[in-house]
Amino acid sequence: MGMEEPADPNILTEDMMKNLIAKHIQSFEQEAWESGGERTMLSFNVKAVKPIDVEMARNFLTVAPYELSGMPFLVAYAAVEYNLKQESEQGLNGLNFRIIIFTKPNGGWKIASYSIAPVTQIVGTPYAFQIPEETRMVEIEKKRREGILENYAGKVIGYVNRASEDQLKQEMTGGNPSLRLKKSAWQNRLPDAVNPYYPRPAKIAVHMKLKENKDFYPGCADAQVCIQEIDFLEYLEKSFPHVWKGDMNPEAIKAGALAWKMRAWYAVSVNPLTKQPSARVDDTDEQGNIIFYADYKPKNDEEKQRIARLEEVFHSPGVAGVGFKDGISEGLFLPGFAQSSGYAAGDTAKTAASGIFYMADTKELVMKKNAAQLIQHYFKGSPQMTNTASVTFFRYTAE
Repeated sequence: MGMEEPADPNILTEDMMKNLIAKHIQSFEQEAWESGGERTMLSFNVKAVKPIDVEMARNFLTVAPYELSGMPFLVAYAAVEYNLKQESEQGLNGLNFRIIIFTKPNGGWKIASYSIAPVTQIVGTPYAFQIPEETRMVEIEKKRREGILENYAGKVIGYVNRASEDQLKQEMTGGNPSLRLKKSAWQNRLPDAVNPYYPRPAKIAVHMKLKENKDFYPGCADAQVCIQEIDFLEYLEKSFPHVWKGDMNPEAIKAGALAWKMRAWYAVSVNPLTKQPSARVDDTDEQGNIIFYADYKPKNDEEKQRIARLEEVFHSPGVAGVGFKDGISEGLFLPGFAQSSGYAAGDTAKTAASGIFYMADTKELVMKKNAAQLIQHYFKGSPQMTNTASVTFFRYTAE
C-alpha cells in the first residue's frame, strides 16, 4: 500500500512513521556492511508506533534542542520485531521498544534519534501498547539494573557493562604516582558523594581496522571483521596519547582527558561511534587517523615519557573517578563544539580527537581557566546537550 501525504504536511501518519523507521534500520545495516562490518539483523518488522506527548517525553528525553530549533518535530514510541544472529543489550529476538524523534528540517520528515525506550516508565500510561511483551520487558529492565542481561525466554545472554570494585581501585590508585597531575582548587567543589546512577563501563568494544592491531590479536589477522573488548581504562590510556600532544597546561590536559573519557563512555552507554553494529568505537577516526594502538612502540625516550605522563592523567585528581553530564537532562552527551565557542558544531573530527584546546584562541584561555571552566566554555551548548544547561560533574567512585 502506498504512503499518502496528509493534507497538513506537518502531520506524520502511522504509515509514514513505520516507513521511516524501516528505512532507518535498513540504512544502518547497509552502512555497517559497506564499511566492512557484518549484517547482524536477519529480518525485522515494525509492528506498531504511536506519538508521545512532549511533556511525557521530558521524563526521559532531552527535547529542548528540538523545541528551540523552531522546526516541526514529533516524539514516538515504537515496537519493532527483530530476528537477530546474536542477541545483545542493543537488541533481542522478539519485540524491541524504541523512542524515536522525527524532525522536518528541509521539507521532508526524517529520524533524528532512534534509541532504546524506557518501558518501565511508559507502561501504565496512555502511551503504552498494553501488550504482554511490555510487561516482560519491565522484568528484563529490572534484571539489567541488577547487572544481568536476560532475553524473553529468561536465558542469561550476558552481564551489564559495569566496572568492578577492583577496576575502580586500579583507576584511583594504580599507575605511577610520581607522574600524576596535582589537585586543583576547583576540585574542592566536586561532589563528595558517589552518584550511583552513573556506573563506569568495565570495557569497550573496539572495531580493529589497523593492520598492526589486527595482527596483534589472535585470529584477527585474516578476519573480515575484528572486534575486541578492551578494558575501558586501558582503552583510554592507549588512545589518549595519540590524540593529544601533552605539551599543554596541566588544566587543559585534565580537561582533554575528561572529554576523551566521556566520549568513550557515551559510545558505550548511549550511542556507538562506529557503523560496525557489534562495536562501540573504531580504532581510527573518519579521516583515517589512528586513535588506538594495541601495542605501540615509542620511537625514543622522550616519546616514551610523554606517553607515560598522558596515561597517568587518568589516575590524577579531578580526572580519576570523575565524569560530567548535561546539567538539565542529567544525560551523558557527546562532547562537541558549542556555538558560543566560535567553532562549527559539525567539526566532528576535531571533536573526536579532543583537540579543541589547540584552536587559535586557546593559548590565552588555558592560561586563565581551569579544567572545569575549559569544559564549560567548549561544551555548554553542545549539539547533543540541552541548550540552556551547564556541564555538571559527578563522582562514580570514592576519592
